[in-house]
Amino acid sequence: MLPAAVLLTLAAHLSVAGIARIPGSEACDLAERRAELFKRAAVSEDDGYLTSTLPRLFAEQGLMLTAGPLDDRGPAGVARVLGRDTLNATTRARMATIGGDISADGMDGFTYGYVDARRANGDSLLAWYHAYWRRGKSGQWEILAMARRRRPPGQTSAWKPPAVLVKPECSDPRGVDTSLVLQEIMAADLAFSDSAARSVSNAFAMFASVDAAKSGKEAAYIYGKEAIRELFEPPPPAGLKWEPEIGSAARSGDFGFTVGAAGPRTVDATAPPRNPATAGHYFTIWRRDTGGRWRFIID
Repeated sequence: MLPAAVLLTLAAHLSVAGIARIPGSEACDLAERRAELFKRAAVSEDDGYLTSTLPRLFAEQGLMLTAGPLDDRGPAGVARVLGRDTLNATTRARMATIGGDISADGMDGFTYGYVDARRANGDSLLAWYHAYWRRGKSGQWEILAMARRRRPPGQTSAWKPPAVLVKPECSDPRGVDTSLVLQEIMAADLAFSDSAARSVSNAFAMFASVDAAKSGKEAAYIYGKEAIRELFEPPPPAGLKWEPEIGSAARSGDFGFTVGAAGPRTVDATAPPRNPATAGHYFTIWRRDTGGRWRFIID
């Protein structure tokens, strides 16, 4: 478990890095904001090539998860990441969002679904995606973090309507300390990892929200605690452990995300040491449940 001082340092670093809350609030309709987010999270092959269509969705300090240090930020940085594969310059992508939701203040949100790319030669690259968004100063939804992962071919999941809004008006979150909220989320993430030392499947079931979504062994998503538990039976032979490194929280205190390093819990003494230059990252989106506990909504 990271000490509070380290978590505070991480939160401060995020603020310096630009993943900070936009000050101020305004009256708004959550249904309208959510519809705007889903519209923004739709990309057609006709919109252009992959190296331009995805980068323009990102915030100034937004990141796309990739192997190695997460130094490339913003639209230009994401374009550089995608440009590492030179074929992407003539590859067209379709981003089909099938689910998501927004925070109580209408300023943060998440989406998930598919980003399938078509090469100029006709080859296809199939992928799942999930992303955390925030409304920028211009009022446009922008991605703070996004993961894109290869998937198998097969039947994809249909649109999953979000929960019915009980209170359609946006809340006024003045006075919420997002640094403290982020500490809570990171503490939950570390507790999640600690729980996986006893049972990976039970840990994922316990820390999943009741309607959590996760990419599975097929192209379709799986939903709910029990389906996610079954995904980890039998468990990975070497176990799993992880630790959050960066993240951000909604000003309304109900959503947030963490990004960090993950790997086997049992280290093979004969294996080469983890190379930070090529290591991957995990990206988890969290929601506070009705009991005040943080549970992941997609991972």
